[in-house]
Amino acid sequence: MDEENIPATEAQGDEQADEAAHYECAFHILPTVADGEVSVVVDALKAIVTHAGGTVTHDEIVPRYDLAYEIIKSVDGVSRRFNAAHFGWMRFTVAPAALPGITEEYARRPEILRHLVIKLTREEVEKPFSLVDLHKPEGEPAGDGTSGHEDAEAVVVSTEGTSEESREKVQGEDVA
Repeated sequence: MDEENIPATEAQGDEQADEAAHYECAFHILPTVADGEVSVVVDALKAIVTHAGGTVTHDEIVPRYDLAYEIIKSVDGVSRRFNAAHFGWMRFTVAPAALPGITEEYARRPEILRHLVIKLTREEVEKPFSLVDLHKPEGEPAGDGTSGHEDAEAVVVSTEGTSEESREKVQGEDVA
């Protein structure tokens, strides 16, 4: 790729390599992790960011829920199928040079089913959202989005026991 086709952020070179960037990581924790131990796993993920010189700015965990499709993961050398997981996300700042080490550590964690890290835009940084707030009935006050640990118990994100008609309705709704 020649220099004129490189995006502006990449073309700026190494002078900004040490400047912290904003990221968001979404992750699924294996359903075999006990509900009471999920916060321990999340704290370990946060510690990886902190150890790399980053700062976690927001995090949120919702209760275990059914996945839209089955995910296969090798656990102790055996392929296992998972239909449910604990979902969480966190926002953090860290130097871009530290990001590959963080994602490698996340990939090595046996209790993580999958994860995804994205770089946030300026608008996304200025307007954080709360997954818990998205599922609250209208009229209830929104939380500050800084930690879903306290509010997460009030949210039920599960299709277990719902009728086929309800599932079709949910699938047909527009999600903002």
